[in-house]
Amino acid sequence: MNYPKRKPLRLPHYDYSFPGAYFVTICTKDRRCILSKIAVGADALGGPCLQLTDIGKAVEQHILSTARIPGFHVDKYVIMPNHIHMIMRIDREDANSDNGPPRSPWPGPYGFRCGWCAKAAR
Repeated sequence: MNYPKRKPLRLPHYDYSFPGAYFVTICTKDRRCILSKIAVGADALGGPCLQLTDIGKAVEQHILSTARIPGFHVDKYVIMPNHIHMIMRIDREDANSDNGPPRSPWPGPYGFRCGWCAKAAR
């Protein structure tokens, strides 16, 4: 399938490791529907809902485990059948608190994504 040419959504000279909130979308390889399934309620009032697959559950556990990373927060997320939407927040002040030795520089939201992809591929 030929998709239209899209312009890059990232700013060319912006450092995405700066503190701030970022909206991130992560798609599965070949947009395969492996993260969740859409189920329709048994009655007419029950609207559609998402049921996570085993892979989707593993992804959710990884997202929730990021709460232990100083200076990094996932405020909201939704796991769709073939992609994930997240609002991620970097708070540099949290990352540089007096809770131990200095930490390495924050890789930014795309560093998180790459780390997640490596774990999900196992």
